Amino acid sequence: MCELKKEVNNLTGINHKLKGARVEKGLTQEDIAKRIGISTYSYLMKENGKRDFTLTEMKKICEILNKELSEIF
Repeated sequence: MCELKKEVNNLTGINHKLKGARVEKGLTQEDIAKRIGISTYSYLMKENGKRDFTLTEMKKICEILNKELSEIF
């Protein structure tokens, strides 16, 4: 049970980091989705932690946001 709570807390941190970096750049979820080649709905589900990003998607997002992978994910 304690491990599950840690995973949820970590996921929440990733979601906030990702959203914060995206908003800081003035980009919408739709903007990022188009640039990485997925639907807006798919991006929304992934940013909200309902699905996982692929490594390729994570790398593309970091390039768009000018962040290192470790800064967000």
